[in-house]
Amino acid sequence: MIERMQKSEPFIVGFDPLHALPRKERGQRLDAYLSFLQKRDGEPNLQTKTLSEREGFFRQIDAAPVRWQGEIDRDSFHKNLNVSLTEKVDPKIVWLLAAAKSNRVEQYGVELDLKLKGDHFGEFAHGQHMTFIDLEEFYHTRILRDCCKVFDLEFNIDPPKSFTRWFASMVVRSPFRARLVTALCGELFGCVAFQVLWESTTIFADQPEVMRRLQLLVREILIDELGHVAFGHAMLGPTGLVAVRALYPIIASYFLKDLPEFWILAGGKEKFLERVSAFDLASNSNLWDLSAAPA
Repeated sequence: MIERMQKSEPFIVGFDPLHALPRKERGQRLDAYLSFLQKRDGEPNLQTKTLSEREGFFRQIDAAPVRWQGEIDRDSFHKNLNVSLTEKVDPKIVWLLAAAKSNRVEQYGVELDLKLKGDHFGEFAHGQHMTFIDLEEFYHTRILRDCCKVFDLEFNIDPPKSFTRWFASMVVRSPFRARLVTALCGELFGCVAFQVLWESTTIFADQPEVMRRLQLLVREILIDELGHVAFGHAMLGPTGLVAVRALYPIIASYFLKDLPEFWILAGGKEKFLERVSAFDLASNSNLWDLSAAPA
């Protein structure tokens, strides 16, 4: 069984990410987060866009491939990949569509960010944290493709739908302080979305090896997203978080129009938005137990 080595004690404790921390505590959290990143991700390599510990993890993944045994409705997957769901679809296909469509969002943002930064990609102008965060986003695109590869599903990385494309572009083009606000809104949505994706891997429980592989992969993204939220929260003071509180519910609603698969997996749009409103980092504490399974 592949296990992700635990490199440090979790730096995240329960707190509401929409309320400001005292300045001293913000600095302490940033220091703890950087230490966590260095231990969890290893050495960053800006030339190859890699992190040494992540490379070791994926070598294990590649050495022990897992594949779904049996039929999967490939026609339904490809038919709905470029449209919003308007018909009842097998929950397994809904899950795979959520992974594929979110991959398009991640890929679009990563490629645009790299294009805009060029030779300055990964520089430490705003702290070394951003080097790790930028490189982690590269791995998210690989992870989501690997989820679909378990089912031998390939797909084109077309640009995402209208709002998600516009939002990703706005985040990467914004000045750094404004980017912290918009990025935190996106990362908060991502936490809830990938929390839902992680929990709903139980759809594949009839093939436990597949379910465990998907849990392992999605868990990598979710832990990253939690860290990105903790970073954005610690970087922003009271004024910035006022803006996040105002924008976040609106942005989440628009995201769900482009990515209805997530609210379908959550049991309804209102249930998803309730989770958005009630989100607390402590609700993901079981992720730090490598043997934990979704509730």
